[in-house]
Amino acid sequence: MNLFIKNVNMLKDGELAPAAIRIRNGRIEEIGTELAAQGEPEIDGHGRLIAPGFVDVHVHLREPGGEQKETIASGTQSAAKGGYTTISAMPNTRPVPDTKENLQHVNGLIEKNAVIRVLPYASITIREAGKERTNLAELKEHGAFAFTDDGVGIQEAGMMYETMQDAAKIDMAVVAHCEDNSLIYDGVMHEGKRNKELGLKGIPSIAESVHIARDVLLAEAAGAHYHVCHVSTKESVRVIRDAKQGRHPSDG
Repeated sequence: MNLFIKNVNMLKDGELAPAAIRIRNGRIEEIGTELAAQGEPEIDGHGRLIAPGFVDVHVHLREPGGEQKETIASGTQSAAKGGYTTISAMPNTRPVPDTKENLQHVNGLIEKNAVIRVLPYASITIREAGKERTNLAELKEHGAFAFTDDGVGIQEAGMMYETMQDAAKIDMAVVAHCEDNSLIYDGVMHEGKRNKELGLKGIPSIAESVHIARDVLLAEAAGAHYHVCHVSTKESVRVIRDAKQGRHPSDG
């Protein structure tokens, strides 16, 4: 397929500038601000924006085990429609990608059904149960993108510290849902004005921020690359900001 797309907007030096795209044999050959058509069919992209493919490092494809919610095919098709070319799938599947066999099974489904690039996470603990750690090195060898227990917080500090130490040795990231279960107090939503209006028991902000504070100190001690999945409180933002400011310039 040959095609020339003109009059699109491209971000250049912090400003939007008019640009054009030349496609030959189904591949982008040129992008520039001074291109002219060379006999190809033309599309006027007036008002449209061109950008590199977007990346989302936190998606839920659910397959295998949760296909009633999403599948690899439907999730990647939706991502492609929105301009995403790479996504990272959380390990909340059944079975969980907690062994090389289970991860290989997920990778096989991705290879068969995905229409864009999918990088699968592997879990930190077996079945995301928080009891027994997985073999991080083996999971990396078989295609894990990073390690997380998705929506389940690692409750034991020692387990998280050991995970971070192992991940640092193999240059892999630890990604965490942060929530200290001992501070939830049977709450069902964030503690604030709305939970009181609804008569529902709230979860205090410190359930998240305390967990993040613990983890950033563990990551610093372990030399690990650490990412927080969800940040929803001002206290969490303060903790993360302070942790970043405390990093040595050589840390990157």
